[in-house]
Amino acid sequence: MNAICHRDYTSNGPIQFYQYDDRIEMMNHGGLYGRANEQNFPKVNDYRNIVVAEAMKVLGFVNRHSRGVLRVQKDLKANENGEAVYDFSYQTAVMVTEMKSPRGERATAEAIANGFLTEADLQKRSEKGSSITENGQKNGQKNGHGKRSDVTISDEEQPKFKIPEFPSKIVEDVYKAIKLNRKAKYSWLQDNLGVSEATIKRAIADLKELRYIDPEHSKVKGEWQLLK
Repeated sequence: MNAICHRDYTSNGPIQFYQYDDRIEMMNHGGLYGRANEQNFPKVNDYRNIVVAEAMKVLGFVNRHSRGVLRVQKDLKANENGEAVYDFSYQTAVMVTEMKSPRGERATAEAIANGFLTEADLQKRSEKGSSITENGQKNGQKNGHGKRSDVTISDEEQPKFKIPEFPSKIVEDVYKAIKLNRKAKYSWLQDNLGVSEATIKRAIADLKELRYIDPEHSKVKGEWQLLK
């Protein structure tokens, strides 16, 4: 959302998103703008694209109170990622780096121990562990120097996407976990899925709206009431 709201739309360059084994990096065209500078960031904000910012506020995506970055940093620390690092040295662009949380590996180990995952599942994921960038490149594989490897793929090789049954992967994961453990508590879901309580609550709200979970009586005697 920050990338869309604050980018420099006079630039033709895309918003870049790179995924590595231990971190993700986002590069956005447009450095700090107006009153915002390296000394007062992120407490002071300014808007290069006032119409985009106002539209996002009306749609409920942002509050325009300079809270977005601070909220994300708080969530990242709670999830054991550590704070995101903002690099303004590019002058005409901003690079943001977010490190991988160790909670994911702990959750994977617990999921295997509890029978939710198998080593074969992990092997399948690693074989499919590449992502498609905006410009039609396949990335996500690291070489010996920790760099991403880009491989151009043809239109015939592009994956055939289908409309997902769930709005996001985490919503699907929460549903599957609850289906396996009808008495799952938020703390159990957090530990097994490796995400924050706020993320779990948002996923639960989505499942209620989609009527996977009974919106009126989501829990009866400590057990989740599933409708599907």
